[in-house]
Parts: sequence; C-alpha cells; structure tokens
Amino acid sequence: MGTSYIYIYMCVCVWHCRWFRSITVFVICTALRISLESVLNQRLVSKVALFRDVSDDCLHDLTAQLKSQIYIPGEPIVVYGEMGNSMFFVLRGTLEVLDAKLQSVAILQDGSSFGKRCLLMKERRDSTVRAVTHCELLILNRIGLKKVIFDHPDFGEKIYVTTIQIVHMEEIEHICIICAFG
Repeated sequence: MGTSYIYIYMCVCVWHCRWFRSITVFVICTALRISLESVLNQRLVSKVALFRDVSDDCLHDLTAQLKSQIYIPGEPIVVYGEMGNSMFFVLRGTLEVLDAKLQSVAILQDGSSFGKRCLLMKERRDSTVRAVTHCELLILNRIGLKKVIFDHPDFGEKIYVTTIQIVHMEEIEHICIICAFG
C-alpha cells in the first residue's frame, strides 16, 4: 500500500510540474502580448500631432489610460449633437463619418483617430461616426487625460497651448464669417 501512495504522489508531482510549466509559459506569453500591445498602441497614439514629441513615460501613461471597445457593423460610436468627452483611435476596422444630415463625408480605417476637440473641450459632437465593419477602438477619455496631465505638467502645457490655438482659430473663422456677410 505504501508503494502505491508514493506512486500516486510522484504522478501528482509530475502533473503539477507540467501544469506549472504550462502556466509559466502562459504568464510569459501574456506578459509578452501586453508589452507588444503597449508598443503598438504607443505608435498609434503618437501619430496624432497632439501626442507626438512627448516623453516615453508620458506616452506610456497615455496608452495605459486607453480602454478597448468593440463595435459591430452599423453601431454608432458617437452621435451628432451629443456631448463628448473622449477621443477614439481606430485599432481595427472601417468607420463612416456622417454629417448632421446623415450624409457620408469620410471613411476612417486602421490607424485613424477622431474626437480630439471633444477630448480637450466640453463640446457637442459635430458628426456621427458609425462602424461599417467589426471595429476595435481605443478610447481616451478626459478623466484619463487629466491623470496624465497631473503626472506630466510639461504635457499639460502642450495640451493647454493646443486648446488655446483651437479656440483662437474658431474666433478667427467667426470674425471672417461676420466680415464676409456683415
């Protein structure tokens, strides 16, 4: 009887070692996947002029704030007139941008982004964006942006300057319209 207990114990130990080894491989693969996703997300985010030329730490912190969301064909991502507080990065898929009359004005694909103005300023969406194909988007909301600004004041200055430039351009456009039409 004692021999069979030892045999069972040895079998359990061997099984446990195999299980442990597979768990270790899984953990390593998961860590590698997360690291790779982080690098790819940083490349995607740094395509946007607002996030270009920021420190690696700041870019890492920005991408850590991204939330992934899947959309199915026909599903609206944002709707014209709703209040916005986030920016979107297209990881995979095709999206259609519609104006206030629901006329198609643009197509967005992998690597595109939209919603910068709503991320920076409390504004209503100026278009509707809906999924044409199955899409995976990364979303940066204003709360996440504020966390990064708090940790990276130099980045906060860049955000402030960009926001002022956007507002200034709107004022210039408004003045030009008034001058043109009296």
